Amino acid sequence: MSEELFQKVQDLLETRGVAGERRRVYDHYLKGSLWCGQCYRQHQIEDRRMIVQRSIGRNGEAYFYFFCRGKQEGACDSRYASQVKVEDAVLEHYSTIRFKPEFIEAVRASMDGALQDAADTQRLLRSQLQQQIKALGVKEENLIDLAADGQIAKAKIHAKLREIERARLTLQTQLDDVNDDLSAGADFINECLKLLARPEELCAQASNETRRKLNQAIFKRIFVMNDEVVGHEMVAPLGELLAAQTGFEATQVGLDHEAVLRQAHAAIREHDPKIARAARNNQTSWQTVDDLLTAMDGGDGSSKPSMVPLKRLELPTNSLGRRCSSIELQRRYSSLSAGVI
Repeated sequence: MSEELFQKVQDLLETRGVAGERRRVYDHYLKGSLWCGQCYRQHQIEDRRMIVQRSIGRNGEAYFYFFCRGKQEGACDSRYASQVKVEDAVLEHYSTIRFKPEFIEAVRASMDGALQDAADTQRLLRSQLQQQIKALGVKEENLIDLAADGQIAKAKIHAKLREIERARLTLQTQLDDVNDDLSAGADFINECLKLLARPEELCAQASNETRRKLNQAIFKRIFVMNDEVVGHEMVAPLGELLAAQTGFEATQVGLDHEAVLRQAHAAIREHDPKIARAARNNQTSWQTVDDLLTAMDGGDGSSKPSMVPLKRLELPTNSLGRRCSSIELQRRYSSLSAGVI
């Protein structure tokens, strides 16, 4: 039986017994966020979810625990994890994903410079496209005048006019794509920075329902082993930003750019499998870390920040997998950081 099919069967068994009777399903704000750290660390299996169950002790008191789904098919021999200890471990883990004030300041300064450069570039591009469209209009009028004077064959004029129309449509499409306001992506990154400025305080003060949403907004997976958090996979671009923070701290001690990237990669290899894989495969996720560090460093060593590719830093989906604009994501992150969800 495949892992996917096994999980579907277990989902059904959690709500209905084998004979069809109803079975109690226990809810918890960490449910859906915890994954087996032993399977992850020892077998590189990242998709074995931990489920919550209740047990009655010898004194008659009920207590809850988490365990790996793989135990149910004899594929995992990890220990049962105490609910209370896991809750404490996750709360403590939040303090390890904090953005430091100096990093937040550096990213914001970089984005300010990038936005100004991008806005200037977009305005120049719009002006150039408008001038080219205007020039095509003049050329079209001249051809019509030549046709009226009978100086050029009508077939040739029609062909030239079709060429002008195709060129105009191409330019108009490019003009429609020009975006004068690039602040949405920057605003979203700013909300990410605010969200992880003091995440452990935010989580500690939140209700259980808000904690659930906070977990889903920040983590794709939290890996638990022996009542401890042993790793995580974060929602983009939070993982990339944390990796960039590690690299940024390395720049403060005078390491060259290549050494900085190596140190950033080494720091996250044990914690975020997605970024580690991206680093090995030279994919966009890791390239975004490089772009961020280059932007904060000024690229060529100058004090002026180079352009951060903001479009790369916008999330295409939210933590629940539904299509969502960066503006909507910004609103949700903002409400989480304000503790009002």
